Amino acid sequence: FSAKQVKELFIKGTVPRDADNIHHGVEIDAATGKLWQDGCAGPRKVVGALDFSHVEENFPNWGKYTRGWVKRASRGPGVSGGPEGTRTAYFYGGIHFPYGKTWGGIFAPTELCTKPAPTPEPCGLFFQTPCPTDTPRNSGPPHKTPKP
Repeated sequence: FSAKQVKELFIKGTVPRDADNIHHGVEIDAATGKLWQDGCAGPRKVVGALDFSHVEENFPNWGKYTRGWVKRASRGPGVSGGPEGTRTAYFYGGIHFPYGKTWGGIFAPTELCTKPAPTPEPCGLFFQTPCPTDTPRNSGPPHKTPKP
């Protein structure tokens, strides 16, 4: 999901071998940046988004705190909270930001794009459909109902 690469050095035998389960594709509306649904304004775009739902699965009691961090981190760095009141910070700091000033990706949007209002059908005198504001034309006095 990203063309950026970072070269990292590892001590022999410590190279990570796990698959990346943190990034996944999310369909968004390119015009609004919100989650895609049929009828969105802009073109549909797939972006790599962060998903921390599998982080530290071996420690289920930590899930609440991980979700709290994700909620704070999605607002940016420097947001305090958590059990110790710490602030969110990028993984790297100082002058070294190999992925730019991000968490290594974006957080998936939580709101759906809004569908544009439907375009009304043409109506009026020259069309088959009367307009909602048209008033019925007076065609003369009402006709009497014939008696059976």
